[in-house]
Amino acid sequence: MVEMLGTLAIMGVLTIGGIAGYRYAINKSNANTILGAVSQMAVTASTELTTQGSLTLPEWKDANGNLSISGAFGVTTAQNNDGTFSIIVSNMNDEVCERIKGMDWKVPEDVAINGESDSCDQGEANAIAFVFSNTLNAIEHRREDGKCAKGYTGNNCTDKIECENGGKWTTEGCECPEGWYGPACDSNCNGLKNSSGTCMACSTGGGIQTTGAECSKCDNTDYPREMIGNNCVRQQCDTNQFRSSTGWCYACYDRGSITTTEKECAKCSTQRWYDSSNGFCRQCDSMIGGLPQEACKTCTQGYYFTGADGLCYGCSVNHGVAVDSKESCADCTGNSRRFMASDGLCHWCYESGGISVDSLAETNTSCGEKYYRFLGADGKAYKCEFLTPPTAVNTDCASSCTYSYQRRFTGSDNMCYYCTYPEPVPVKNQTSCVNSCAVYGSNQRRFMGIDGNCYICSYKGDVAVKDKAACTTCNSGFTSRVYDATTGLCKKK
Repeated sequence: MVEMLGTLAIMGVLTIGGIAGYRYAINKSNANTILGAVSQMAVTASTELTTQGSLTLPEWKDANGNLSISGAFGVTTAQNNDGTFSIIVSNMNDEVCERIKGMDWKVPEDVAINGESDSCDQGEANAIAFVFSNTLNAIEHRREDGKCAKGYTGNNCTDKIECENGGKWTTEGCECPEGWYGPACDSNCNGLKNSSGTCMACSTGGGIQTTGAECSKCDNTDYPREMIGNNCVRQQCDTNQFRSSTGWCYACYDRGSITTTEKECAKCSTQRWYDSSNGFCRQCDSMIGGLPQEACKTCTQGYYFTGADGLCYGCSVNHGVAVDSKESCADCTGNSRRFMASDGLCHWCYESGGISVDSLAETNTSCGEKYYRFLGADGKAYKCEFLTPPTAVNTDCASSCTYSYQRRFTGSDNMCYYCTYPEPVPVKNQTSCVNSCAVYGSNQRRFMGIDGNCYICSYKGDVAVKDKAACTTCNSGFTSRVYDATTGLCKKK
């Protein structure tokens, strides 16, 4: 029950994330629509004032003669006494208002939000007044080579600028001294500051809690960012990353199912697939099962295999699955290999417990040396991995477990022990003890005591041994021991 509630909770969070992403997209679209319409209105209004001295904007009126944008946002105009005119847009929500507030739009003489409050806090009834010069006469200050003249900056070279903090003007703009940044050398942060005042790089992969004004400082860098709620996030993710529905960048290899669009998920087409039933971008090698073949068609072969039921299974699904043939089982490669067991099912090579097999050699060939198994006295194949507990065997298990840190040895009790087993183990002879675990430079090395027990070289106590040679078998490993000829003891250094 706890697991089910946890799963439902996670799904709920991801669903909320999807809704937030949808609202973000709608608000962004509305803000862009408003700015585009106001720009066109301003051009028309300037022409009308020049030719007829009044504002009418007939093409922006609805059937009732009222000015509006897309029928959703009210519009009024005003001619001011200082050679300017205003276009006032109303009925916008807080999110759209904040988005417009955070944009660095240079053409209007002034932008007034909800009168002079400058706060987007009126719910669905925010109003913004855009004030323009009657002639829209922002003059561009450019040199003959097209670059901004000295003292001006911005996309249209209309913004006045003075180099501060010892900055010097060059043909490329202000050249800042060490430790100062920005177009006017007025910032000691090469990026943006978060809500705590810490300087963050524009290339930071996650969201940064900050203001829209700080977020806009990354606009003209290689890593432009934009606001989603209170978070400033990257507009574009790096190669081998995709963007979630909430604007965060995730690596294709990141674990977990993440809500996003099918187009974004496709950026990781060899590693992830898109589940259209819930909007999740899933890992190709996740423990999934019982999915239609359509679900895994984008994944690279080796991440999944086909069951006898015709459904798609992740290669790391940790239980046996019925397949039509050994060839289907062999579709899995890399660290998620599988093997055919005598129960006719395709099992994961890393699956725990003993599994009956027709041929141990064939099983080990299918799994590869990292996942070798040995045969227990019950006829089942067990993992050589050192975490597998001692297991009863009929024959020496060392010959099956030969890979690096997974070596094992057989005790005189016919139990198969992993070489790092911490306790002394009685063995039949020194070969069973020493040779089975002899890996150069390894902490698995063991030595033979005169009492017939096989000790790990890191054993804390002193052990009586036959001779010096029995003690020095440890000296090629991480833990060395020293032989005391007087006492005949092999001591830990």
